[in-house]
Amino acid sequence: MTAREGEYLTHYEEKRRYPRATVIDLYVRWGTTPECEHDGDQVTSLSLGGCFLVTEREAESGETVFIRLWEASTPGGLYQGVVRYQLQLSDPLPPIGLGVEFVEMGEEDRERLEGVME
Repeated sequence: MTAREGEYLTHYEEKRRYPRATVIDLYVRWGTTPECEHDGDQVTSLSLGGCFLVTEREAESGETVFIRLWEASTPGGLYQGVVRYQLQLSDPLPPIGLGVEFVEMGEEDRERLEGVME
């Protein structure tokens, strides 16, 4: 890694408001409505501020999405977020994921998410 790359990584990490947890096998339901019409996609990075959702489905930057970490009867909960970016290696390949920022999170949701991250 060059000094310039190191400077970029440090600058990027300093912009994060919340520490990220790398997660394994966290499959979710998600969609543009609270019913979360898509399933079988995976979250690989999670924080109180948002997550990275591995999916080939497309979404527009600024679009509202809902992510259910588990079914409603278990502790994961339903979270509302905004798509901040769609990651795509190149056109015409399908996207490989979405960066989602959580919004409108209450204290109970925040505590539940902290429990998931632990």
